[in-house]
Amino acid sequence: MWTWRRVAERTRALRQEVAVLTDTSPSPHAMQQRMAKMLRRAVELRPTDGYIIDSLGWAYYRLGQYPRSEEHTSELQS
Repeated sequence: MWTWRRVAERTRALRQEVAVLTDTSPSPHAMQQRMAKMLRRAVELRPTDGYIIDSLGWAYYRLGQYPRSEEHTSELQS
């Protein structure tokens, strides 16, 4: 049976769990930077793969690095 004290304790515990998760979870920007790093490595390994080059261009676009994004997407057009 639920009591007000138990509800308050459970609410406090849930808030602490959420605080821990939000403090340790990477931000979307950090995740996008990691993805760009992985894609740069993939381009090094397969420099002629248009799919990877396109993905790297999109990653730069999402990071707001528009000139770098354009460099990679223009490679595909030529």
